[in-house]
Amino acid sequence: MDYSLGVSRRRILRMAASLAGVVTPGVLGRARAQTAKKIERYAPELDGIISTSEPLQELWVGNGIAGNPAEGPVWVATGGYLLFNDMLLSRCMKYSSGVGVTVVMERMGGANGLTLDFQGRLISAERDTRRVTRTEVDGAITVVADQR
Repeated sequence: MDYSLGVSRRRILRMAASLAGVVTPGVLGRARAQTAKKIERYAPELDGIISTSEPLQELWVGNGIAGNPAEGPVWVATGGYLLFNDMLLSRCMKYSSGVGVTVVMERMGGANGLTLDFQGRLISAERDTRRVTRTEVDGAITVVADQR
């Protein structure tokens, strides 16, 4: 199938595959170290939450795989920790000060969004299973919405 620029889908896929071989985790790490990370303020309301001069701390770099996304961060105030998802390996990660990042749940259905309900239970939007689940206090999973 050709597009208006005369480039086929197959050619684009070949180019993407060849680029993937060029970019390695080591190269990405060096490139990342060269650019200064900073908070960019797009709305003045941010000033009431955090100063744009605050230093940024990288908490997790994934599994050394380029493009491994961390998704769905949610702050659990009652425990003083941050939960987020490692989408590639379908697991929920926990960051707490003094401990660092640990795995708290496996087989998360490729969850890419997290939030807490009014009772503090974890709600996950699962990409792979196409459903929304709630993790109960005892660890049981309740399906809140399903594709069916």
